[in-house]
Amino acid sequence: MLDRDTGVFAWTASNPPATHRFTIWVSQWSAPYLSDSKVFSIVTEAALKTLRFTGLRRDTTGAVTVTWEAVSGARYQLQYKPRLDAPQWLAVGDLVTAITDQVTQTDPDATGEQRYYRVLRVE
Repeated sequence: MLDRDTGVFAWTASNPPATHRFTIWVSQWSAPYLSDSKVFSIVTEAALKTLRFTGLRRDTTGAVTVTWEAVSGARYQLQYKPRLDAPQWLAVGDLVTAITDQVTQTDPDATGEQRYYRVLRVE
């Protein structure tokens, strides 16, 4: 679905793995009459396991500790952005290997600033 006010495209994949092809067509219905369309594909992979955050805590020094569900033996990279529109995600520390079904990692440099976090499972 394309929100006509914000231009945000939202869609929920079904039956992964699959390749989904979309055409987005937009037009302006007043002079000058303009229109354009773009075709793009989204490739979805079968989900291994949904990553779920189970804890987020800031201590008295300002450091943030993030906890998430994990697969024992899998490797993960915690990343952050100071703003969602920032051009790239930045690594928080080194890769961590889960030894149980939960991983905790602390971001000691988060003091005083807002951050958005994500976790990547690294194969």
